[in-house]
Amino acid sequence: MDVSALPPANIEPLYDQLIALLDKVEPWTRGRYTSADLVGLCEEGRAFMFVAFEPDGKGFITLHGAVVCHFSEYPRERWLFVLAAGGDKSSLWRQNMKKLLRKFAEDNNCVGFEWGGRVALLRLFPESETIGILGEIRFERKQQAT
Repeated sequence: MDVSALPPANIEPLYDQLIALLDKVEPWTRGRYTSADLVGLCEEGRAFMFVAFEPDGKGFITLHGAVVCHFSEYPRERWLFVLAAGGDKSSLWRQNMKKLLRKFAEDNNCVGFEWGGRVALLRLFPESETIGILGEIRFERKQQAT
């Protein structure tokens, strides 16, 4: 299964599939977001959409996962906050998605992932240290040669 960032300009053709994947997340937001709100944030460039998909060989794709993230800026650190994740067949895309998210985070000077809200996100990030309802994975800092 392939994973990729989904640029804002490419969201509209996949809108219905994205809504279907994120509808299951909506009740857990307790009114903070609808699935349409989450997609809209990505269309506006205020959040980032990452997807897991299968091409059908005829130019169409079937989405199996969607992850919505944004940056959390703190005075001393920047984190990639996973706002929502939904989908099916996650055992087929979970590891590749985490690698993609980590690369994106590191390329954008983040020190780790953080997420909050849904206990189900532990399936995507089982190695998380949970802090109340907030989970985090701090990246190991690479030693630079001197």
